[in-house]
Amino acid sequence: MDTQRLVNHAFMSRKIGLRAKHLGLHRAICVLLGWDTVVPHDTITWVPHVLPDAEALAQKEDLILWPPLVIIHNISMSDNNPKNWKVITMETIEAVLRERLHKYFFDSHRGRADFEQVNSDNNKCSISEEPSIQGDMVESILYGYMGIAEDLDKVDFNTRMRILIKSKREIEDLEMLLSNLMKGNN
Repeated sequence: MDTQRLVNHAFMSRKIGLRAKHLGLHRAICVLLGWDTVVPHDTITWVPHVLPDAEALAQKEDLILWPPLVIIHNISMSDNNPKNWKVITMETIEAVLRERLHKYFFDSHRGRADFEQVNSDNNKCSISEEPSIQGDMVESILYGYMGIAEDLDKVDFNTRMRILIKSKREIEDLEMLLSNLMKGNN
């Protein structure tokens, strides 16, 4: 009930200069709890409306950490027996990611030689389908995904201080608008 009162306060507050922050808090709490963030304009008091699970998940995944951040988990660490844990250093993860990116770009004909050829010929490069990449043992125990607002507790303090939370949908809409404007100027 205290959470509902906090969200209601955030929605109803009319403090000059703080209205946008209050509405941002209202939206953030609603998203994290799976409540609808859209409130009709003629609403006098706010009442939470629980969203279906699929819609609540889509709403959570829309709020990404910005600049984009990939969260990587070592699944072996979830084993209750520490003897089964496989500790992987950051250097190893960086090496794996470097090799996978290199292989992806090379196999996609988007490596250094391809870049230099396109750059010297002023040709447009062709986009090919993403190749399937076979992983080794290190990769088989790592899981990763784009960070969302819910993942803020998984990042270190310094990252938390410099990261923003943005709507992926709004970023895509802005990207589409800019793309259309650029096409119109040509």
